[in-house]
Amino acid sequence: MELSTGREVIALIKAPAVFLLADRDNRASVSNHLTGVVSRIHRAPVNTEVVVDLPLARVRHITAVVTTQAVASLRLSVRSAVTVAFQASSVIVASFG
Repeated sequence: MELSTGREVIALIKAPAVFLLADRDNRASVSNHLTGVVSRIHRAPVNTEVVVDLPLARVRHITAVVTTQAVASLRLSVRSAVTVAFQASSVIVASFG
């Protein structure tokens, strides 16, 4: 990939590989954590899509697909603070040019 300092890359993470943590101090065994605010929730009978806006310059949001029961257990709603977590092995890195 010929990565170097300053080279722009895109990181893709499959939404089902993103975990949600309602308590910022509760760190799962995964190594990557980003904290943001829930901006959208699309509920379905089994799974729910949760979009989290991040306060980063280049990353606007990250989407998680979790069980609808998990959303209820975490008491998530729009404007809830939440931490997203994911394993490094779930990230696909792409560069252009």
